[in-house]
Amino acid sequence: MSDEHKQTLLAELGTAATVQLCEPAPGTRVECGRVFAAASRLVAQLQLSLKGMPKTKPYGDLAGQLSLFQKAYSTSKNLSCFGAKTPKNPDICQSITRLAALSYLNMTTTLLY
Repeated sequence: MSDEHKQTLLAELGTAATVQLCEPAPGTRVECGRVFAAASRLVAQLQLSLKGMPKTKPYGDLAGQLSLFQKAYSTSKNLSCFGAKTPKNPDICQSITRLAALSYLNMTTTLLY
């Protein structure tokens, strides 16, 4: 990936490039959901920006990381992982939100290095 494209994407991401996503837990689920929702909006913006960039492997890899985050976030919302009440499957929620957080970390690492 070109340095110019990395800089463009990092500029869009702003300070969120260094954000570590939370894990929903009792008492923090709703706030954690807000953090994930904000990250999802940023990821959607990056996905739009990638559409105008080359279709080579580094760009495809980044697009895959962004897509994985969005899918994991969507699944966690559907499972009510970010609700005030304890979800029916807290272990699944923990796994899926961890997957989303790792894909976000991988995406930011790709852009930073």
